[in-house]
Amino acid sequence: MNTIITDRGRNITTLQSSLLRRMDPEDATRVVLRAKELFQNLPALQSVGQNKQGLMLGLVQSGKTTALTIAIALAADNGYRCFIVLTPDILWLYNQTIGRLKNDLQGLEIEGKDQWEGTLIARSSLQPTGNGIVFVSTKNATMLQNLIDTLDELKASLDGNLPVGLIIDDEADQASLDTRANQRARRSNVAPGRTNDLITQIRQHFGSHTYLQVTATPQALFLQDMGGLYRPEFTILIEPGKGYIGGNTFFSLEWESAERLVRYVSDEELSMLLDSRSPQTPESLKKALSMFYVGATIKYLQEKDEQEIPESDLRYTFLCHISQRKNDHTKAENAIRTYFRRLQEGINSAASADLRNSVEQDLRAAYEDLSKTKTNQLPSFDKVFEELQGFITGTDIQVLNSNNVELNQPRYERRYNILIGGNKLARGVTIDNLLVTYYGRQTKRTNMDTMLQHARMYGYRAKHLDVTRLYVTPAVEERFRLINESEQAMRRIIERYPNEEYRGILIGANLSATRRNVLNPNNIGVYTGGEQVFPRRPIYKRAEIQERTKQLNQLLDPIYPDSRKEPLQITLEKMIDLVKLTKSDTTGNGLWNDSMVITALETIKNDQRYNNTGFLVVRRNRGLTRDKDNIWYFRAVLGPEDLPLARMNKEYPTLFMYRQIGAREDDWDNTPFWIPVLVPADDRLVLMFNLDLERR
Repeated sequence: MNTIITDRGRNITTLQSSLLRRMDPEDATRVVLRAKELFQNLPALQSVGQNKQGLMLGLVQSGKTTALTIAIALAADNGYRCFIVLTPDILWLYNQTIGRLKNDLQGLEIEGKDQWEGTLIARSSLQPTGNGIVFVSTKNATMLQNLIDTLDELKASLDGNLPVGLIIDDEADQASLDTRANQRARRSNVAPGRTNDLITQIRQHFGSHTYLQVTATPQALFLQDMGGLYRPEFTILIEPGKGYIGGNTFFSLEWESAERLVRYVSDEELSMLLDSRSPQTPESLKKALSMFYVGATIKYLQEKDEQEIPESDLRYTFLCHISQRKNDHTKAENAIRTYFRRLQEGINSAASADLRNSVEQDLRAAYEDLSKTKTNQLPSFDKVFEELQGFITGTDIQVLNSNNVELNQPRYERRYNILIGGNKLARGVTIDNLLVTYYGRQTKRTNMDTMLQHARMYGYRAKHLDVTRLYVTPAVEERFRLINESEQAMRRIIERYPNEEYRGILIGANLSATRRNVLNPNNIGVYTGGEQVFPRRPIYKRAEIQERTKQLNQLLDPIYPDSRKEPLQITLEKMIDLVKLTKSDTTGNGLWNDSMVITALETIKNDQRYNNTGFLVVRRNRGLTRDKDNIWYFRAVLGPEDLPLARMNKEYPTLFMYRQIGAREDDWDNTPFWIPVLVPADDRLVLMFNLDLERR
C-alpha cells in the first residue's frame, strides 16, 4: 500500500480552492477522500515491476472528470511525474477533457495530442525536481502510435527508464477492450484489436504503472478474464454530489418522483413516427414539445433576475433520441418542425380562433401538468404564453449525426434548443439544462452498458427537476428500471468488497450485459432461475470438514427435523450463513464457486423484490458415491422426489442441504459432510459472471 506523504501540496491545495468555488464543501471533501483511497493503491515511486489496474466507478454524468483531476493533483504532490489521460475518439469530448485538465491542474505541464514535439521540455518535467507532465490523447490509433513514439524518445533520453506512471483511461469500457477476444476463444492465433494493442504497448513502456479505468458502465470490465490486463483489481466508488438526479429518481419504485416524471409513449406512436412513409407527429411528441416550451419558459421567468445565474445559462434543451439511424433522425426532425410551426403560428396574434384555441389548449395542459411538480410559485399561464409569443421563433433545432459534419457538438446560443440524434448524443455527452427527453430507441435485445450511457437525463439537474419529464415506452421504462436495479446491486457489493475480484452482473429480460466481441465466451457463466447450482467436487476430508459439519448440524437440526418434507422459509442472511459453512474444491467443473454463490445471494439480499426471503430443504443420510480416480465430480445431487420442491417457490431462491454419510466403503473419509444445492429464483433477473475465478 502506498503512503501519502502530503495532502496539502501545491497542486491539491490550488485545486481544492477552485473546487470550493463551484462545489458543495462536503462534496469536494468526499471526492478528495476517494482520491486518497486511490493513491494508497498506487505503486510506490521506487518500485520496479509493480503494475496495478483499478477502476474509478461513477454514475452517468456524476462528475468523474473532477475525481480524476484530483487524483492527478494528489499523485503529483506526492512525487508522481508522468501521467497519461486517454479520452474517447470524439474531438469535442477530448477538447472538453483537456480544457478541464488545464483549468484544474495549473502547476502541471499539459500536452495535448498535437503538442508532443517538445520532448526536451517534457524531459525536464519528468525529473524528480520537475512539476510533472500530463499527456492527453484520444483513443485513435494514429494518435496512440504518436504517443508511443513520443514515449520511446523520452525513454531513450532518460537512460531507458520512465518514472512510475499513472495512466487514466476515460470511458475505459468503450474502445480500449480487445474487440477480438471472442474470436480468439475459437482461434488462438487471432491478434488483439488495434486500439487495445496500442494501449497495451503504452502500458509496457513503464517499469511500474497503474492503469486506472474510469467509467459508469463497468459491465464489460467485470466480465474480463481473471488476471487479464483489463480487469480491475480494485474499485474506487465515486458517489454523486448534491443536486444529482439519476436512475433512482426516474426508475426506482421506492422513490415517489418516478411516477411524477415519467410519461408514456406507445409503440404505435413510434411506428407512426418511424415506420410510416409519410411520418406524422404523434400525440406524445406533441405533448413532450409543449411540456418543453412551457417548462423552459417557466424556468426562464423564474431565473432571469437571479444575479448568480449568467445569461449564458438561461438556455434550455429538449432531446429526441429514438434511433441510431440517420434516416430516422430526418423523420423526427420533420415531425418536430411540423409541430413547431403549428405552435409558432398558433400563438401569433393573427392566428385563426380555432388554431389559437387548439395550441393554447396544448400549452395549458402542459402548464397544468407542470403545476403538479412545482417547487416555487409559477408565473401565470398568461405570462408564459406572452413570453413564448416573443421568443419561440428563435428555437434552434439541431440534428447531430455523421451527416452533419459542420455540427459536431450541441450549440446553446438560443433560449430553446431541440437536439435530435443517436450515438453522438450518448456516451460522455453532457447536455446543458436538459428538461425533456423523448426516448424511444428499442431493439429486441439491448446491451445494458450501451443503454445506460443513453441516460442523458441523469446529472446535476435538481434545480430543474420540477419541470423535467421523460417520455418512454413502458417496455423501455422496464429495461431502464432493471438496469438501475442491477447498478444499485453492483455498487452495494463493491462498497462491501472493494478489492474482491469477483463481480456479478444482474441482467434483466431482453437485456445483455455488454457486447459479445470483447468477452471470452468460454469463461462466461450465468445463474438462471430454476437451474440447479451445486459443487461438483465438495471437500470431504475429515481434517477440513469435521468442524464445519458440526456447526451445520447445530444450525440445521433444531429448525429442520427429518420428519419435515416441505420447504422452510428462511432469511437470505440465514441462507448465506449456511453456504459459508460449506466448502468445495475449486477444480471441480460447473458453475458453483463458494465466493460466487455467497456474493450472488448478497447481491439480491437487499432487493425489495425478494423481501429477504429464501427457502430451505434439508435431507440427511445420503449415500452418494464417488469414482475412485482423482478426476471425479458429481453430475447430479437432487433426488427425483425433491425436484418438484425446486419449483414450488420459484420467485425466491431455494437452498437444498444434503448431508452425506461419507462412508469409507463409498470411497469417502468416514466423516459426514454437507452438500449445498442452490436453485436461483425464476424471475426477471439472471446473474452473469466470469468463470475464470473457479479455475484459480
